[in-house]
Amino acid sequence: SEIHGRGGNDEDQAMKDLQKLLKDGRQKVELVMWFTDGYVYVKTPSRPKNIKHMIWVIYDNTNFEVTDGSRVIHIKSEDLGK
Repeated sequence: SEIHGRGGNDEDQAMKDLQKLLKDGRQKVELVMWFTDGYVYVKTPSRPKNIKHMIWVIYDNTNFEVTDGSRVIHIKSEDLGK
């Protein structure tokens, strides 16, 4: 797959949609993975309470951090060609 973007990320709406999906109890989620450059509208996005595990895979942004116990994996573009 190709990596492209630079339009700004609105993870808030995606989180709301995810919580709406889980609210009725029919869907169970073990893991949520975000693939993003980490340039998001909120400074430190937080994991919804009903999500047990969340992993952020961050492309070319070593400044991205979370404080909610989620895992962050940083990927550098120069490492992808190796």
